[in-house]
Amino acid sequence: MQNDAKKLFMKMATGFVLSRALHTVAQLKLADLFVQGEQSVAQVAQECGLNDDAIYRFLRFLASHEVFTEVSPKVFALTPLAELMVSTNADSMYLWQLLEAEECRWRAYGHMDHSIKTGADAFTHIYGKGFYDYLSDHPDASERFDLGMKSFSTKEDSTIAESFDFSRFSRIADLGGGEGGLLVNILKKYDGTTGMIFDLPHVKPVAEKYIAANNLTDRCQVQAGSFFEEVPRDIDAYIFKRVFHNWGDADVIKILKNVRDAMHNDARILMVDGVVKAGNEPDILKDVDMMMLVLFGGKERTQEEFESMFKQAGLQLVAIHEMPLMVSVLEVKKS
Repeated sequence: MQNDAKKLFMKMATGFVLSRALHTVAQLKLADLFVQGEQSVAQVAQECGLNDDAIYRFLRFLASHEVFTEVSPKVFALTPLAELMVSTNADSMYLWQLLEAEECRWRAYGHMDHSIKTGADAFTHIYGKGFYDYLSDHPDASERFDLGMKSFSTKEDSTIAESFDFSRFSRIADLGGGEGGLLVNILKKYDGTTGMIFDLPHVKPVAEKYIAANNLTDRCQVQAGSFFEEVPRDIDAYIFKRVFHNWGDADVIKILKNVRDAMHNDARILMVDGVVKAGNEPDILKDVDMMMLVLFGGKERTQEEFESMFKQAGLQLVAIHEMPLMVSVLEVKKS
């Protein structure tokens, strides 16, 4: 038993090696080489200009984790996990993996102890500015971030629009909605609904272009602003998708109070977010929670933690609508 525990510990402690290997697959677009079928190590090495021995050991290592499979000596093929790294796959995680490979993020994770000691994000500690301010100063990194997040959220947006009944809301505002992927999906499904994207000024032209490309200009407006200051009125449903995990409790409560001040009595807040499982039960959101702490000083939350914030903002949880996703829809009203 002790030896088994040591093996498990070593596997966990060296998990960063596997993580970095996945990043390297994305950076080299290795999975794309296998789309037409199995490939020999020699073929892969020649195609990408790699060292024969090193790429064999690399693929053998990944195959031991079910990413690629060695079908015959030094000949490899895709597995379901490797297929997620193919850039042309409809369910590809390729762009998201490139996002995770950003050097600035890796440096922040290397200073996790700062976050544990202070409760503040390590990113600002290293770079002297927050993550989003960093992106504003680095357009290439910002573009990779947007592409990575879009690749992850595109299918999620359509699933939410299909899985939740938005028909009872005549006017919907997506606060922090980016270019408008979720709202566009909702408006296309519900013809009688109008909408608004509410986000920071630099997002406005991007959202307007996307709305126009989807022929929804007559049903969806774009308004620039900050939900830390005020939010639009005359809205039936305020959507926040994966917004609040970027912020600590005090900031979230401030945002929620601003929304409450603007809400009419029958309006709802629809918070699209993960709900962390309590106790020792494994949950990917507990992993994401550490990412939020280190990069943003934010957090993933349990139902109890959400309800505590709602109460402090003068709000009340109506229901948690589970989705076939990592996120649920928390429906909130005035208390």
